[in-house]
Amino acid sequence: KTLPNINKYIDKINILVYNSIGRVVIFRMRIDEQLKMLCLKSDMSLAEMARRLNKTPQAFNQKMKRGSFSVEELRDIALVAGCELKCEFVYPNGDKVTIE
Repeated sequence: KTLPNINKYIDKINILVYNSIGRVVIFRMRIDEQLKMLCLKSDMSLAEMARRLNKTPQAFNQKMKRGSFSVEELRDIALVAGCELKCEFVYPNGDKVTIE
């Protein structure tokens, strides 16, 4: 199974737009869209991800629709996808509060 060129879709999603005062705003994806991109980049289906998380695909899809993932669940998803989840709040002055 071959996947379409992921990079061209990522580029389209990450299009920069300028708001009315000229600041750069990055298009924000919902969590379900981000998880779909994660699956594409990890070369697995959503159903496969659900199974690796010991969930049924139906239950996982419902959770995605609600967007009701805890940080711990997102860490489990990252582990299954072979990557790392980093969460932090960043203030305009550069100060950060990292979620452990």
